Amino acid sequence: MIIKTIFVTIVMSIIAGILYRMGGSGNYPRQTRIIWTPLAIGCMLGILHFNWGLLFSIPLMMGAISSYWTIVSIHPPNKPKPDTEWWLNYYLHDFGVVLATLPYVIVSSFICKIIFIKNIIFILTYVNTFPWSRFFITLFIAPLIVATYSALETKAVREEIIRGFLISSTLVLLFI
Repeated sequence: MIIKTIFVTIVMSIIAGILYRMGGSGNYPRQTRIIWTPLAIGCMLGILHFNWGLLFSIPLMMGAISSYWTIVSIHPPNKPKPDTEWWLNYYLHDFGVVLATLPYVIVSSFICKIIFIKNIIFILTYVNTFPWSRFFITLFIAPLIVATYSALETKAVREEIIRGFLISSTLVLLFI
């Protein structure tokens, strides 16, 4: 199981990183990043642990990936923004992607069994002991990793490919 998780995470994260860069390169439509990167991430999550919450999480990821949470600068337009503002933008960008997995996590935390007895449907739902700490750790640690790397990397191509890779691969923290 652990080998499958590592293999699927690496392969799908590489694909997500390439698609993320393609959408930001200007050589391909921007929708490559907006549509296909969340689909690659959704495929990874679906292969590792499928549930119907992905149908809600993937469109939310599309919205999160399409937005850079650019903070309105109080600096004059001819002066560059400080690095801390860029770091915060990267952090909020990935924070939105991780937050978009909330429907997936909520559905993961419930187990539903449907029982048919003499043409009567009984639906039994009970809460699984999903450790919500995993979600909150992922919600704060994954964007920290992505933002720190993005702020330190100087080469745009490598930075975008690896940012896409990290956005996808850090979501595995939900399963640890």
